[in-house]
Amino acid sequence: YGIEEEPNNGSNDWLGFVWQLQWKASDKFSNAFRYEYYNDKTGVIVAPVSAKGFRVSGFSANLDWTIIKHILWRNEVRFLYSADKIFSKNNVSKNNNVCFLSSIALWF
Repeated sequence: YGIEEEPNNGSNDWLGFVWQLQWKASDKFSNAFRYEYYNDKTGVIVAPVSAKGFRVSGFSANLDWTIIKHILWRNEVRFLYSADKIFSKNNVSKNNNVCFLSSIALWF
């Protein structure tokens, strides 16, 4: 949660949170499920995409594989939803989006 104060104009606020459940199956494999919510009516953090601001919620699930020490491969599916049609596919506006992601992370 955050508040932006404007001189002579009051204040604007935004709200975002994440709920996550993670399960570690072994030293090499784990998975997680997340729910995310974000609401920024006046564009404090994200420029408004409609008269109602930027409002998005979504679910995601991922599978992590620690290939070797300090190298992690993550595969994830994410579903996002908005009350407004802020997403686009084939030049058609829609209010939801599904994406599949794969990434490799290195840490030292």
